[in-house]
Amino acid sequence: MEQQVDNSRQTHPRWRQVCARLLVVLGVVFTVVPTLAVAARGPGIQTPTNANAFMQPNRPAGRFVNLNQAIRIAQEESGGQVLSAKSVRGPDGSQRHRIRVLVDGERVTTVVVDQRGRLLRRR
Repeated sequence: MEQQVDNSRQTHPRWRQVCARLLVVLGVVFTVVPTLAVAARGPGIQTPTNANAFMQPNRPAGRFVNLNQAIRIAQEESGGQVLSAKSVRGPDGSQRHRIRVLVDGERVTTVVVDQRGRLLRRR
C-alpha cells in the first residue's frame, strides 16, 4: 500500500507539467490560427469597380432573417413605404420574403429578400 502512495506522489508533478504544456499549446493554437485565417481571407470590404455597382450591406452570416427583419431591409434599400409582405418557399426549399413597396409615392416595386438577408430581386 505504501508503494502505491509513493508512486502517485511521484507522477502528480509530472501530470501537472503535462497539463500546463497542453494548456500553453492550446492557447497558442486558439489565438494564432484564427488570426492567420483572417489575414488569409483578405480585406473585408472591397470597393466596387464602377460607381453604380450594388454592394450588399454587412449582415450577420449564419442567422436566418425573419419577415420583420426583411421588411426593415426592404425599407432601408428602397426608402419607400411597405404596402404588403409575405414569406414564401423558393423552388429549392429556401425561405424568401416578398415585400411590396411604394417608392416616390407613385411606383410600386417588389423586393425579394432571401433567408440570409440578401436582396435577390428588385423590380
